[in-house]
Amino acid sequence: MNVETLAETIAYAIVVVLAVALGIWLVIELPLWAVPFIFGLVAFFGLAFLGPVIAVVAFVAAALIKAAAWLISHRRARA
Repeated sequence: MNVETLAETIAYAIVVVLAVALGIWLVIELPLWAVPFIFGLVAFFGLAFLGPVIAVVAFVAAALIKAAAWLISHRRARA
């Protein structure tokens, strides 16, 4: 698995967890007729403004995971 695929998987997981948490919170706090409208607005603006941040965090996490895997594999090969 290369870094780009790992970062994409991490980014999708972050977005899904945030979307589910937002949906549950909106259903609890708002009347049911308002939930789809507010969810759409928040999801759109959230992805527009936080999308680059999520992408950077995902790539950094993927790079750290790959670096740790590389260090562990080379340590085993050396031993």
